[in-house]
Amino acid sequence: MLVAAGTLPALGYVAGPDPSTESVTASGGQTTDEAPESLLFDSATSSQRNRREARLDGSTSGKGRLISRKKGSDSNRGKAGRPNDTDSSSTTAPPAALAPTPSPTSTAATAPPPTTAKPTTTQPPTTQPPTTRPTTTQAPVPPTEATIQLPAAKPRSTADPIDPAAVLVSVNPRKALSTQNWGQSVALGKVTNGPLPDSGLHGPAMSDGQTLRLGLTPDPRDPSRTVLQFAVEYNASGSYRDPLFHDGSRVQIAQIDRPKLPRGQTLWHTFRYMHEDFGTNGAADQQILTQYHDGDHSSGLNPYLAWMVTGSDLQIFIKYSSCEVPTKKPPCGDGKVIFSEKQTPSNTWKNVVVRSKVGADGFVQIWRDGVLIADYQGPFGYYNQTVDNDYAVLSYYHWHSYNDFDTRLPIRRVWWDWSSMVADPDNRYSVDDLYAHLAANTGLALP
Repeated sequence: MLVAAGTLPALGYVAGPDPSTESVTASGGQTTDEAPESLLFDSATSSQRNRREARLDGSTSGKGRLISRKKGSDSNRGKAGRPNDTDSSSTTAPPAALAPTPSPTSTAATAPPPTTAKPTTTQPPTTQPPTTRPTTTQAPVPPTEATIQLPAAKPRSTADPIDPAAVLVSVNPRKALSTQNWGQSVALGKVTNGPLPDSGLHGPAMSDGQTLRLGLTPDPRDPSRTVLQFAVEYNASGSYRDPLFHDGSRVQIAQIDRPKLPRGQTLWHTFRYMHEDFGTNGAADQQILTQYHDGDHSSGLNPYLAWMVTGSDLQIFIKYSSCEVPTKKPPCGDGKVIFSEKQTPSNTWKNVVVRSKVGADGFVQIWRDGVLIADYQGPFGYYNQTVDNDYAVLSYYHWHSYNDFDTRLPIRRVWWDWSSMVADPDNRYSVDDLYAHLAANTGLALP
């Protein structure tokens, strides 16, 4: 269900380091106690937080427009400059194993010789006890990547169609962490600048015995693959096992000091992610998985694109401001929910492509597993912001101000199989190109 102009839940937390923070040893990067304001999602004083409700003031009239696309429609693909693809799934023949097998026919013209029937004798029926299959108790077998049914896709070249010079930043779990520089990383309440150690960042053992908070690990769906894991734990007793980062249980990579996200031109973002079940607390249990942030660390502005899982539901929302000094609220600032989904699948890989442009004539288009799920046309981002240093964040982030944590699920994990940001000032690429880029770098057959 697409929400044309929904009001947004309030998203914020109190700035300032938590006194219970502990240092993180990371030989691959510099660890600091102070967190840059650029990582703040929002800020508020305690008195303001007591008064504010869990939603932001915003105009419901909206300046942009949303175009609803139904899953499987012919217009779901090709929106970004390619002809629409025909859905091959509707014309695909059934597998050979399921097709009926014709009975063999004889080519001989002569009928077989007659046979003499033997007399029949009546035998008394014999009664046998039914056969019972012995029951055994086995541990459930985790599903593998092969069990994930993706939409039918046309054959693709294995070559990557994206010019490497167009890739602003990427996250590649098939490369050593020490060879990748995402800017800043956060885990266990601390910031690490520069590359991470190949071993990742570890903390005290969680209730399941694992210690990895940020680093490489086998894919839970296919142990032959390596993915990047973000993990936090919040004790069922209500205490924080992991130190907080500005009032939040958070593990993230913030692509600060990397090439900035462009304004006024097309930007592509493709990524593959999966998260655990986050419970069913609804609006009381919110976590952010990815966001685009303005580069003014003192502005207090919310991210202008955020991917939020609320309990078991998914919302994607955008923000914008037309003021010369951007604000979060009307008359010149506003926000919209551009996609909303009940019971979003957990423990399942999602393959995402985002096409966007920051500006008064902006847009945001999002494909998931080859299907266009959001198509927003209108003002997007803080395009009059004088500080031009926008950046992207991948995260697990749960703030604790007016945001309950379902303590039945104290461990929260998100996995990333790939992420890359691609600049496209000449509009030379299409959604097909970005899916081919994702497939070439993951080695998987994708929609």
